[in-house]
Amino acid sequence: MVQVFGINQDDDSANVLIRTNGALAVAEVGGAGASYAVRLSQAPTAPVTVTATADAQVTASPASLVFTATTWNIEQTVSVAAVDDATAEASPHPGTISHAWSSSD
Repeated sequence: MVQVFGINQDDDSANVLIRTNGALAVAEVGGAGASYAVRLSQAPTAPVTVTATADAQVTASPASLVFTATTWNIEQTVSVAAVDDATAEASPHPGTISHAWSSSD
């Protein structure tokens, strides 16, 4: 199971919205990947870059999304895959994707 987190680095009312269809489940071997959608809650006055940072258990692609005043409400998809490592671990085990965003807005 993958936990998806966001950290709001600004104190205004604009937000990054992340939509999943429940918990994301990905398998190290032979399993399908998963995805989630990201968009902004309102139009920015300058481009906003949202960065997804995955831990060692999963990958997130693309790692960076850019939203503008014309694309803020269009969902962009982040694909998630498990990292097939040689470490014996409990099954299932968690992976985490954190988010940060920046803008001159």
